[in-house]
Amino acid sequence: MIDLQTTEQNLRAHIQALTQTIGEGSVATLWDHEKAAQLIEAFYKDIDISSKRESYPFQKKTVSNIVA
Repeated sequence: MIDLQTTEQNLRAHIQALTQTIGEGSVATLWDHEKAAQLIEAFYKDIDISSKRESYPFQKKTVSNIVA
Protein backbone atom coordinates (compact mmCIF):
# COMPACT_ATOMS: atom_id res chain seq x y z
CA MET A 1 0.00 0.00 0.00
CA ILE A 2 1.23 3.48 -0.84
CA ASP A 3 1.84 5.80 2.10
CA LEU A 4 0.33 9.02 0.77
CA GLN A 5 1.77 11.21 3.53
CA THR A 6 5.31 9.98 2.88
CA THR A 7 4.81 10.27 -0.87
CA GLU A 8 3.62 13.87 -0.49
CA GLN A 9 6.57 14.73 1.75
CA ASN A 10 9.02 13.21 -0.74
CA LEU A 11 7.47 15.07 -3.66
CA ARG A 12 7.58 18.36 -1.77
CA ALA A 13 11.24 17.78 -0.90
CA HIS A 14 12.12 17.08 -4.55
CA ILE A 15 10.22 20.11 -5.79
CA GLN A 16 11.91 22.29 -3.19
CA ALA A 17 15.32 20.96 -4.18
CA LEU A 18 14.67 21.63 -7.86
CA THR A 19 13.04 25.05 -7.52
CA GLN A 20 14.65 26.61 -4.45
CA THR A 21 17.89 24.81 -3.63
CA ILE A 22 19.10 24.33 -7.20
CA GLY A 23 17.13 27.14 -8.80
CA GLU A 24 16.17 27.95 -12.34
CA GLY A 25 16.59 25.19 -14.92
CA SER A 26 17.25 27.57 -17.78
CA VAL A 27 20.00 27.05 -20.32
CA ALA A 28 21.23 30.46 -19.20
CA THR A 29 22.29 28.79 -15.95
CA LEU A 30 23.78 25.52 -17.15
CA TRP A 31 25.41 24.87 -13.77
CA ASP A 32 21.94 24.69 -12.20
CA HIS A 33 20.69 22.63 -15.13
CA GLU A 34 23.45 20.07 -14.54
CA LYS A 35 22.77 19.94 -10.77
CA ALA A 36 19.08 19.31 -11.48
CA ALA A 37 19.93 16.53 -13.91
CA GLN A 38 22.19 14.90 -11.32
CA LEU A 39 19.47 15.16 -8.65
CA ILE A 40 16.90 13.52 -10.92
CA GLU A 41 19.33 10.76 -11.93
CA ALA A 42 20.16 10.08 -8.27
CA PHE A 43 16.46 9.93 -7.41
CA TYR A 44 15.84 7.25 -10.02
CA LYS A 45 18.94 5.32 -8.98
CA ASP A 46 17.80 5.38 -5.32
CA ILE A 47 14.48 3.76 -6.26
CA ASP A 48 16.23 1.28 -8.59
CA ILE A 49 14.87 2.66 -11.86
CA SER A 50 17.27 3.05 -14.74
CA SER A 51 17.42 6.39 -16.49
CA LYS A 52 19.31 7.90 -19.36
CA ARG A 53 20.14 11.36 -20.62
CA GLU A 54 18.82 12.55 -23.94
CA SER A 55 21.25 15.34 -24.73
CA TYR A 56 20.91 17.84 -27.53
CA PRO A 57 22.53 21.09 -28.61
CA PHE A 58 20.78 24.34 -27.81
CA GLN A 59 22.29 27.73 -28.56
CA LYS A 60 25.84 26.31 -28.76
CA LYS A 61 25.43 24.45 -25.46
CA THR A 62 24.46 20.89 -24.62
CA VAL A 63 21.35 20.35 -22.53
CA SER A 64 19.65 17.12 -21.49
CA ASN A 65 16.35 15.56 -20.61
CA ILE A 66 16.39 12.67 -18.14
CA VAL A 67 14.28 9.76 -19.28
CA ALA A 68 13.31 6.83 -17.06
